[in-house]
Amino acid sequence: MLRNPPLVDPDLDPPENFVPGGNRLATVLVYLQNAADGGETFFPKLGLKLKPQAGDALLFYDLLPNGKIDKMSVHTGTPPSDGEKWVATKWSKLQPR
Repeated sequence: MLRNPPLVDPDLDPPENFVPGGNRLATVLVYLQNAADGGETFFPKLGLKLKPQAGDALLFYDLLPNGKIDKMSVHTGTPPSDGEKWVATKWSKLQPR
């Protein structure tokens, strides 16, 4: 189980972290419980924080139509100030492992 995994940023991380064909095409986050405070999904390049509600799902594309990384999809989870945050994640990749 990951606790607030680090932000992966295509502008800062080495290119080998972003292998052509192996990148995520799309991400789905399903929020499994409400967080009292905090626990948002934060898109820093958009200045957008989304507050989770149990049963909600968030779908976004990680790649642009030309196959390049959509830098606006860079995101992280903020820690809840009280309790836990449970999320199910599904990634759709261009090539299977």
